[in-house]
Amino acid sequence: MDQRIDTSEMESQYLSMFFSVVSALISITFLLAEYFQTLEMEVALIWPTAWGRTKVLYFVARFLPFLTTPVTVYYNLVTNPTPSSCQFMFSIGYAVGAFICAAVAELVVYARIYALAGRRKTVFWFLFANSVIVFVGGISLVALHAVSGSWHPSQFAPTVPGCFSDLPVNATLVVSAFAILLYSNLLTMCISVYYGLRVFWALRHRFLIRIFYRDGTFYFTGSAALSITNAVLALMLPPRYRFLFTLPQVVMHSTLSTRMILHLREGAKRDETLPTIHV
Repeated sequence: MDQRIDTSEMESQYLSMFFSVVSALISITFLLAEYFQTLEMEVALIWPTAWGRTKVLYFVARFLPFLTTPVTVYYNLVTNPTPSSCQFMFSIGYAVGAFICAAVAELVVYARIYALAGRRKTVFWFLFANSVIVFVGGISLVALHAVSGSWHPSQFAPTVPGCFSDLPVNATLVVSAFAILLYSNLLTMCISVYYGLRVFWALRHRFLIRIFYRDGTFYFTGSAALSITNAVLALMLPPRYRFLFTLPQVVMHSTLSTRMILHLREGAKRDETLPTIHV
């Protein structure tokens, strides 16, 4: 009877480890493919420019996932880890680190909105206050979730390697964190539509304005869809699968936000007659 229970648990841990590693490897592969596909644009449009807010945000959003995502592979394949190292790797790869990656990508969108609004100070302070809410609120929630669990190495190592956790069944903290990202998506979408329409009707023939709308639509749709998906999965799936699609969301945020900057810089070269919009 005990052997049957052990076999069932071993299979469950193996599947959890396998799907997590597959998700991480797919995410890393996509990051690398995206980087080399857009490297030529980056060299031409980003490297020669002076350092400023947008350039810093671009490089952080671009390279931070390269630091956090490989941690998840090691988390799932390490043998004989300590509980504290497991918790640290979980926080970096899945919880706090992943949320910071997504939040930085949101800051790229905030910079886009600030430019679209004509760099008004009232818009700047509103976006600044909102970014504090998103950063502090979201990171606090995922950090609380991380410290509320306990970690241990696989009891079936080396057959099944990796770290495993006993996280709370209640997914309120995780769902709330994804809800904060969704709130930020919806808020920035509404502001973008408002200011975008004001600029669009005056300059609707301009190529740069069309890029604002095209890339913004992709970003808002993709990020909102993945935030909702992750929140639903956190409610429906067992705790060990709760962060299965977190890495794809991180990669999506990084890809779309950095492409948005590249396309806007490219569009600005084609349309140099928009004096109030600087990207």
